[in-house]
Amino acid sequence: MTSKEFEKLAFKLELFGPSPAEKYAENINYQGVYSPEELPDHLNQNFGLVWDGNSVAKCDGTFGEYTKYNNPHKASLYLSSGLPIIVWKKAALADFVIDNNVGFAVDSLTEIDERLEGMPREEYSVMKKNALAVAQKMRDGEFIKTAMTKLEKVKD
Repeated sequence: MTSKEFEKLAFKLELFGPSPAEKYAENINYQGVYSPEELPDHLNQNFGLVWDGNSVAKCDGTFGEYTKYNNPHKASLYLSSGLPIIVWKKAALADFVIDNNVGFAVDSLTEIDERLEGMPREEYSVMKKNALAVAQKMRDGEFIKTAMTKLEKVKD
């Protein structure tokens, strides 16, 4: 993704991870690298963005295509930290996000500005509350327990 593509977006992006670029668009603030234990303490934004690809227009490339079939670690990280998430509409996780109202899905990153501008505070509050509930279920192992119960039923 080029810096010029991100300059078209109004929302601010806090970026974490190794191998920083030499220069970022003005709306990107590189935060550095933290250990897995430390990183959740630095996630104090309003949303976590789960986006893999080479374009702001869609998730593409190998990793973008893969999001159609898997649930990226980033999603678990953000949700377990109580952050609502923004995902690609074609991602495997999109239905979960929408059905559980723990964020929203977009076709393109260019849709995020308008979506955030038009979002009432109450709508965000509900997403945040739901993300915190999902975080608790994750910590309690509820999703694993449910999967195991379903597996046992199929096995019988």
